[in-house]
Amino acid sequence: MCARTKVVVIDKDEKALRKVKSILANFSDIEVVGLEQDERLCFDSSQSYEKRDMLAIATVTSEMRIVRLSEIGYFRYCTQRKKWEVALSDKTVLSLHKGTSANVILNYSSKFVQTHQSYIVNLDNVMLVGQNNVVLYPPFNEDSVLLGRTFKKRLQEMFIMM
Repeated sequence: MCARTKVVVIDKDEKALRKVKSILANFSDIEVVGLEQDERLCFDSSQSYEKRDMLAIATVTSEMRIVRLSEIGYFRYCTQRKKWEVALSDKTVLSLHKGTSANVILNYSSKFVQTHQSYIVNLDNVMLVGQNNVVLYPPFNEDSVLLGRTFKKRLQEMFIMM
């Protein structure tokens, strides 16, 4: 029996969840789940939390983009637009819905660790933890990811445990 892939929709909007479900209805090996009201993830307890390898992102233009965790380098908070953005390996930057919080992003995977009030990184892409910045593997090595004092210890612990 083939394992089912879970796609989690990071959007509290039922309309967005229905849209993703309708798009993926023809794929029998994919299950789409949404977020509960308290921003914890809904998932089938028979499957490990870490086996979710794809994420359905509802962009500000109401488009749905399905992204593999391995494609995500980091998330950054854009203070001008008051929205989180996600940087992908193909150099695409997607803006997330305004209601998406750091906690929603962090709860999706233990691979996501906050490094600064405005940054969350995918640990799989961390190459070096510096004094006040994080260096990522290519293609994200050209981007500057800040490291705040309050987040440094947790990042170092997580980085060492990898």
